Amino acid sequence: DIPQIIKEFEVINPAVKRMYGNKTQRQACDDLIKEYGLERVIKVIKNTLPRIKGMKYFPTINTPLQLRDKWSNLESAIMKHQSESKLQANKYPTI
Repeated sequence: DIPQIIKEFEVINPAVKRMYGNKTQRQACDDLIKEYGLERVIKVIKNTLPRIKGMKYFPTINTPLQLRDKWSNLESAIMKHQSESKLQANKYPTI
């Protein structure tokens, strides 16, 4: 499962290929799997991280360690972005 997570990061950060043997990155993968489950982690890497890259107020996440350390920041930024989007949508009445 750990190599699968690192493989998913290659789309975001090609340099992650060097991290297969990195104990810190492998431990971060293991921690993510234990905390959030493999499917959820892969879904976040595939669907969320590419979309938020470079967006204002979102954390920069390019490695498994960064994802583990910034997971709660990412969730907060997503919730803030969603609430602001709803406010913008409600700003102008619909006809």
